[in-house]
Amino acid sequence: YARDRDISEDTDRRAQGGQNQGSPFFPGRISVSGVEYVLPSSIDAPTNLGQYELFDPLNDLYNFSEFAPAVPEVERKSLMANITHQLTDNLELWGEGLFTTSTFYNALAPAPWTAAPNGFENPGVFSSIVNTPSPHIPAGINPADIERIAYRSFELGNLAPEQEKTALRGLIGLRGTFSDWNWETALLYSEVETEWQWSGVTDARILSDLIETGEFNPFAQAFATGTIPSGPLAGQTYDNAAALEQAEANPVDLFKEQFWSYDISASRSFLELPA
Repeated sequence: YARDRDISEDTDRRAQGGQNQGSPFFPGRISVSGVEYVLPSSIDAPTNLGQYELFDPLNDLYNFSEFAPAVPEVERKSLMANITHQLTDNLELWGEGLFTTSTFYNALAPAPWTAAPNGFENPGVFSSIVNTPSPHIPAGINPADIERIAYRSFELGNLAPEQEKTALRGLIGLRGTFSDWNWETALLYSEVETEWQWSGVTDARILSDLIETGEFNPFAQAFATGTIPSGPLAGQTYDNAAALEQAEANPVDLFKEQFWSYDISASRSFLELPA
């Protein structure tokens, strides 16, 4: 992991003359009426706006190197074969075959997400929080004044893609001589199939439902549990880890490629230069 080496363990590079490259997106971060707030780590779930502190964009950033792998895990297996067979004095059959399979595992820190009214930051989730409104909105906050809520799904572990790839390549050909000509012809076929399996991803549609029912508290810290103190859902419990587990998605990206080619070449000597 990045945290295991001095040079990469912290995203704050100010001590080396750089900048704090940490992330402003993590649980407990909200923007209300143009003011950025952060929830102190000592408070699991806020009940009123007064429990928040003003967000410091220089010192309150999240060190994502804490969970980021530095050396991806790769496993690769290959099998290769070559054949040649002399059919006649002037004709040779030849071929090559290669089969490779590999598994590549990489990951980033747990996935951050934000909810805001624009089209790029989960507006559906934002609507479930503000327009429903969520029973978890802290006292002293007018839902209409909320501009953005940030979270990071620590409960689901790292944002992790696992790639499985298989590749096949076959080449078969003939080569020989005819009169003064040397010739060769070959048929090539290749096939590649790549599958990416993702984990640590949240389905925004399911999450919206869990917010509306009060089962997920978007204002709380990661892994928070508790009871809704007031309102129509007073007394109902919430568990952010259990809710995100319900909302987890495992998308798969599948790519397939096939390629055929045929070529022929011939050569002969037409002219010899004097030595």
